[in-house]
Order: sequence, then structure tokens, then C-alpha cells
Amino acid sequence: MSQEEAPPDGAGRGQYRTRALLRGLGLLACFAPDTPELSLAELAQRTDLGKATAFRLLTSLVDTGFLRRDPERNIY
Repeated sequence: MSQEEAPPDGAGRGQYRTRALLRGLGLLACFAPDTPELSLAELAQRTDLGKATAFRLLTSLVDTGFLRRDPERNIY
């Protein structure tokens, strides 16, 4: 989309958002220096996502290198 085609600042922003991306970023935002490790259940609860949805998004984040999963402890 060129500058000429772009909507004015703030106009139509909702239509350009990608729900899956926003949800994935929400999962990443749960991590902080004081909470470096979280379980699937904790992440689902903190983001108000179902466990299945959170799992699919977390799998994508792990597969692309944005997140690591410890299979022995079952945490991210």
C-alpha cells in the first residue's frame, strides 16, 4: 500500500490488524524478568485464550525461534 492509499492516522486501523499476531504478541508480553518461565495453563489464563489456541500459537513461536519450550518441565 502506497502512502497515497494509506488511511489517515487512526482511521481504519482495526481492519489492518491480524488477530493471530496480536494474540501471539500477547503471549510474549506475559514474560518478564520476574516471570521468565510460564506453563501453558498460566499463559492461557493470563491471555484469556483457550489452552488449544494458546498451544497452537506457542508452537508457532517455538518453531520460529521466538520462544523456547522445556519439554522436561513442560514450561516456556
